[in-house]
Amino acid sequence: MRFAMPLAAILLALSACRAPVATPPDPVKASLDRYLDARTALGQWSGAVLVAAGDRVILRRADGYADVEHRVPYRPETRQAVASIS
Repeated sequence: MRFAMPLAAILLALSACRAPVATPPDPVKASLDRYLDARTALGQWSGAVLVAAGDRVILRRADGYADVEHRVPYRPETRQAVASIS
């Protein structure tokens, strides 16, 4: 009985120290990231993108400036006009 409390404390501490389970990298996300990184570096891409499959978000990111003149960066939440009708 005298070992019950220290043993419980050790077990509790060990359970809190578990390493998180690593999820394998998504090859689609990695490919899209490489593509957008290259286009951004060349100045050929500025905007926000969301790629999803069903209810799973594969990629959500934004690059460049939403307003270049005022240096307002794009964010995934940035609202933008859609084509010429909005």
